[in-house]
Amino acid sequence: MPAIDIGIGFGAALKKIEENLAEYVAKAYRENPDQLLTAVGIARNIEKAVGVKGLYLSPRIIINWVEVFEERTGRMILEKVAETTPQQYRFVYHKNVVYPG
Repeated sequence: MPAIDIGIGFGAALKKIEENLAEYVAKAYRENPDQLLTAVGIARNIEKAVGVKGLYLSPRIIINWVEVFEERTGRMILEKVAETTPQQYRFVYHKNVVYPG
């Protein structure tokens, strides 16, 4: 009987994303960290990077995880771009920007 690879489930995928959040957000920006993305764009790109079929990440959850990470570590991952609708973000983790809180 052939082996079946069922991969990782949604719970394990979410835990993996949360534990490696900065890396997954960086992957969402790919080679161009200066581009602007919305929370929806970040979430969709993370879903692609994880590769679990049927996984849906709420943009609000991603932004909440980012805020908690920034408060806990003192380093910023995303910087809000002023006066944009929908709200856009720039990736700043690679610049070692300190969280203002």
